Amino acid sequence: MREHEFRTFRGYELLRQENRALLTPTQEDYLEMIYRHCLLRGHIRINELAEELNVAAPSVTRLTKKLCALGFLEQKRYGYVTLTDAGRAAGEFLLARHNTVQDYLAKIGVQVSQFVDAELIEHCVSEETLRVMNAWLEFFRANPDVLQRFGEASAASKATLG
Repeated sequence: MREHEFRTFRGYELLRQENRALLTPTQEDYLEMIYRHCLLRGHIRINELAEELNVAAPSVTRLTKKLCALGFLEQKRYGYVTLTDAGRAAGEFLLARHNTVQDYLAKIGVQVSQFVDAELIEHCVSEETLRVMNAWLEFFRANPDVLQRFGEASAASKATLG
């Protein structure tokens, strides 16, 4: 095998899925949002989840049933959804991954597209890249002067690029 074997985006996605049992990006988004709400109240209702994710309630019902079948959720009466232990563990990882990517983008100066870019990148980032992003974030926290100099250099490059 060649050192760098190029593929299409979909090819890389299929390769990732072969390497580990993955949730789809949509399932990850649902699980992350459910986790966010369960941190606050211990549950979320189907209609609240639909509103939070800007999707139709029947879509939420279908996807939450899949996540229940995978062992991540429990669906209670009256449309309440709660997390299983596996769901809590996965949700915690997904939220931490999102926060790492968004924090990293913020630290390197991404402003306008930070949230959307984080939402897109988080589904594609490898565990290795995530570890390196976390290492950079820790480095920036320990060395605020370096972060300030980086910000100044970044602002200067924006000015020269127009």
